[in-house]
Amino acid sequence: MVTAEELVRFHEQVCNKARSLVTPKGKDYSANAEQDTLANLRIPAKLGHAKNDINTMKIILDLKWGRLDSLTNDLNKPVNYETVDETVHDFINYLIYLLWFYHELKTKRNSAPNIQAIEAGRIQFGESGIEQDF
Repeated sequence: MVTAEELVRFHEQVCNKARSLVTPKGKDYSANAEQDTLANLRIPAKLGHAKNDINTMKIILDLKWGRLDSLTNDLNKPVNYETVDETVHDFINYLIYLLWFYHELKTKRNSAPNIQAIEAGRIQFGESGIEQDF
C-alpha cells in the first residue's frame, strides 16, 4: 500500500531523474544540441521513414515498450544493459518529446512554450501562439 504523499514524492524523484537526463542525452544524441536538442529525433521524418515527428516518437515508444516488457516478464532475469528504472526514465522523456512535437505540429511553429503559461496550467507557443488548456 502507498499513501498519496508517498506516491507524489516517488513521482517527483522519478521525474527529476528523467529530467536530469535530458541535457546530457541530448548532447550525446544530437550534434547540434545547443540549437535543437531534438534534432536527431527529427531525422526519420525528414528522410521519409516516419510520417512526422510524432510518428517517430510513437515508434520509439513502441520499441521502449518492448524493452520494458522484456525486462518485466521475468523479474529474476539478469539485466545486461538498461534497467527498468532507466527504461521508465526514457519513456517519460520520450512522452514529453512527443508532446513537444504535438504542439509544434499543431501550431506549425518551432518556438519554445511559455513557461508562465505552463505553470498556470496553460501552454502557449511563441509570442502570439495558440494557447492550449491542460
